Amino acid sequence: MKQTIKSATIVLTPSNKNKSILVNAIMAIEENPPEGEDPIIWILLTDLEVNSFEKACKVIEYYLCRWQIEMYFKVLKSGCKVEERQLEETSRIKNLMALLFIISWRLMFTMMLGRICGEMPCSDLFDEAEWKSVFKILNRTKALPRKPPSLAEFIVMIARLGGYVEQKNGGLPGVKTMWKGMARMADFALAWEAFG
Repeated sequence: MKQTIKSATIVLTPSNKNKSILVNAIMAIEENPPEGEDPIIWILLTDLEVNSFEKACKVIEYYLCRWQIEMYFKVLKSGCKVEERQLEETSRIKNLMALLFIISWRLMFTMMLGRICGEMPCSDLFDEAEWKSVFKILNRTKALPRKPPSLAEFIVMIARLGGYVEQKNGGLPGVKTMWKGMARMADFALAWEAFG
C-alpha cells in the first residue's frame, strides 16, 4: 500500500487546564484505495521528533509493532494469567513477573521466527526432550525421525496439543493454542527426561 506522509507540530489545549501541550502529529493517508472505499488515514500523536521524512517513517514503524506488543500482553494476561496471581509480597511478584516475561517472550519469539524462518530445524529453539516428546505424543505409532522437524511443522504440532485443528486453507495457529500447547509440551518434556 502506498501512502502520503505528512507531519506537523501542534498545540493541544485541554478545556479544563490553561497549560497547552506541544505534540508532533503524523498523518499517513492511503493513496489509491480500492474503488468505492474511503482511504485509510492514520493520525499518530507523539513526543518523538518528526522534523524529517525519515523520522516520521520511524514513528510509523514503531506504531506497526503495536500488534506484537498487544499479543505479548495478551499472552501475559490470558495465557500466564498474571492478573489472577494473588501474591502479597513485592519480591514474589517481581520474581513471578520475571519468569512470566520470559515465557511470554519465548512464545512470541517462536511464533515470529516460525513465520520468517519456518524451514529451520526446531532443535535450534527446542530441547531434544521437548521436540521428541511432542512428536511421540502426536505420532505414537511412528518412529522418531532422524532429523528434527522444521520449526513451522513443530509449531503446528505444539498448537495441536493446545487444541488447534489443522485445515487445508486455515490460518496459522494463534497464541491461545500455542500457550496451551507449550504448557503441555513442558510437562511432556519433563516426563521424557525422567522416563525416556
